[in-house]
Amino acid sequence: VIHVRHQLAALRRGALQHLYVADQHYVFARTDETSSVLVAMNNDTKPAAFTVSVNGTRLPKDVTLNDRLGVLGRTAVRNGEVTVTLPARSAAILVPE
Repeated sequence: VIHVRHQLAALRRGALQHLYVADQHYVFARTDETSSVLVAMNNDTKPAAFTVSVNGTRLPKDVTLNDRLGVLGRTAVRNGEVTVTLPARSAAILVPE
């Protein structure tokens, strides 16, 4: 995870924006002057799916995101929303391709 943080300036210095907060699930964006990165976490013992709005981030309303941790592969933002499906006790760092 540290190597990804070093590669993405928004993770190091970006403003924090909470996008989805639940008992076992959390999605936030880190946004700097030029980009946004989404971080999604599932701390539950079972898989989880949730849809979040990317409004207020620098992500386009329609874009493909790539998971830098390799858990999800690719996922799409459509009409300003992204659906994230995570395995149990996992996380994803999503950036535009």
